[in-house]
Amino acid sequence: QQADNLMHDVLGATTDTEDALREVEASLSSAHEPVQQSGGSRHATALVSARSLAVVTRKAHLCSVAESRLSEFEAAHARRETHFREYMGGMDLDVRLLGLKEFFAANIHPDGNPAEANKSSFQLFVSSFGLPAKHQKIVK
Repeated sequence: QQADNLMHDVLGATTDTEDALREVEASLSSAHEPVQQSGGSRHATALVSARSLAVVTRKAHLCSVAESRLSEFEAAHARRETHFREYMGGMDLDVRLLGLKEFFAANIHPDGNPAEANKSSFQLFVSSFGLPAKHQKIVK
């Protein structure tokens, strides 16, 4: 029950960061090692915990990608007046300012909230869910 709640909470959270999620990931991983060594990896609790670990790992990756893209955009945006003059002078637009629509489409969960998504095919879900539409790294 606790691992199931953790998974739901992580999926719906809108203020988490890669660093915080990596801490949770390390904690879950360290708890899995003794269970696997003692042959308990097929126990129901271990399976739910493994699913939570997979969700935390994927969301940490998504946060990392979003944090990097946000930093790149902010750096380019800070130079917007210079970029504008350069662009008007015939130079190409800074690529860090381009592709935001595609980035959002690739990294935001299609229905906005992955916590409410169908997880019946868990492997498909965990490899494809995106950040909540209202995640701080998206709305910023």
